[in-house]
Amino acid sequence: MNGVLPLRILQCFCSSSLLLPSALASRAPQASSAAFVTGVSRVAMSSSTPLCEGPPGSPRWLNSLHNSLASNTAPQDRFVQLGTVTADGRPAVRTVVFRGFMGEQKDWGETGAECETLSFITDSRSSKMKQGREAEVCWYFAPSREQFRLRGVMDCIEANSGMPKQAEDRVSMWRKISPAARKQFLWPNPGEERGETDEAKDKKDFDDVEPSEADPPDTFVLVLLRPERVDHLQIKGFPQRRVVYERTGDAWSEQKVNP
Repeated sequence: MNGVLPLRILQCFCSSSLLLPSALASRAPQASSAAFVTGVSRVAMSSSTPLCEGPPGSPRWLNSLHNSLASNTAPQDRFVQLGTVTADGRPAVRTVVFRGFMGEQKDWGETGAECETLSFITDSRSSKMKQGREAEVCWYFAPSREQFRLRGVMDCIEANSGMPKQAEDRVSMWRKISPAARKQFLWPNPGEERGETDEAKDKKDFDDVEPSEADPPDTFVLVLLRPERVDHLQIKGFPQRRVVYERTGDAWSEQKVNP
């Protein structure tokens, strides 16, 4: 599931840990089970994973998004819509799984840009890899009734990435995703026509595959998106609140606008 132009992978130190509210704690085992079925990584699903709050001066949208993730803990709250533009200028949208902020993967430094960088994964054979890298994520949290739209340029880290740090990031993500998610990268080419097959052949093509737990196949791509523009809409309450954030270099501005 997933797909960005070369964007510098930066680093950030994260130390705080957010736990499930007690009222939701009983749902944690269900989330763990759903993670295997849907292929959502333990990074994306674990409510006890340290979240990157960012250094002092982090944009307000980042703190708001972390608060939303902490209070909306159902498996589907990690699913977002990713919009891109095809080579002939047509819109294309699909649902992908948010795999965490790059700054929360491990102790990688203390710069804020990586804390702002969202991660996803995709197959190198998917159609989105042939599309433009300009992208927008639309993320709606139904319980808290708020929407985030995050626009930027995608950075696709493939098997032939020439930068050692990028290669390490890609391998690190591969080792964090679930066994069910790994298998998808050894499936037949996505989008290709399928002939009439029997159940036994289906099982062989889609289930009887054993990817390495340590080394990702060439089809595995790490996708990064550091937003350049964020539109945060809070529907709950009256009047509704909407704030637009824009980035120039590493500096963010924010402007309240009509909903």
